[in-house]
Amino acid sequence: MCRPNSAVDFMASHNLQTSQLALTSNIGMSPRTEGGLGDLHAASQLIPKNEPYVMLNMMNFKPEAQYDNDFEGSPSNPISGAEAYTIYRQAFGKRATELGVKNPAVLFLGKAHTNLIAGPQEGESWDFIVMVRFENFASFKMVLEDEGYIKLIQPHRLAAVREFRSFAVSEIH
Repeated sequence: MCRPNSAVDFMASHNLQTSQLALTSNIGMSPRTEGGLGDLHAASQLIPKNEPYVMLNMMNFKPEAQYDNDFEGSPSNPISGAEAYTIYRQAFGKRATELGVKNPAVLFLGKAHTNLIAGPQEGESWDFIVMVRFENFASFKMVLEDEGYIKLIQPHRLAAVREFRSFAVSEIH
């Protein structure tokens, strides 16, 4: 099998249309902002409908979680960003189940040790990487738009994360 020399060759060898090149959609934040998600509606136009996809998250945690003063779910004692994210992960999973999201599966959860291309002191560096498989983007989007998630769960992620990237990734067949 010959190696494709370009993205065009790769696409041709896999019978992909140019519109299908959008196999990843950054649904996280703009590169230098914290907190909010991008345009979920626009992302949903790029992600294949009714197909499983994997969400790839890369994040850096705040040394100490920074909750808004008006958030009633704030821990009584200071906690680290990593601890706040653990609260978020558990609450997200519970809420997804309550909303009927079927079979979300954590495929990988780990620590990023170094950037092999740019080196540990250059480029991007991440504290934590997680890959979660969802049945489809609509079920994931339903959780993110849920009022209970927005009011009670999202604040833990916002308190925890200093920098964040989230990509919706589809398998190439």
